[in-house]
Amino acid sequence: MNPNNIKCLTIYGNYLKDIVNDNQEGARLLEKADYVERSNQANKQLIDQEKQKYGENSNTTIVTISGNLNQIGIITNTNNEISQ
Repeated sequence: MNPNNIKCLTIYGNYLKDIVNDNQEGARLLEKADYVERSNQANKQLIDQEKQKYGENSNTTIVTISGNLNQIGIITNTNNEISQ
């Protein structure tokens, strides 16, 4: 059972509550399903904000530079627009 599959968690949680009468475990799984769903929605909103910010057709070059004391100023990541 995939621990992040919302439908599976919901069905199994309801099964435990209604059929097996294990209210405690069923409620735990239903809470987990709710948490995973809210997390997925928050991640989707964050991704949508990034797309609006830079746009899919944007020519914005993004360079990530380390801020760690022992590696300060070292480039750690870039996007594909750097080649332009």
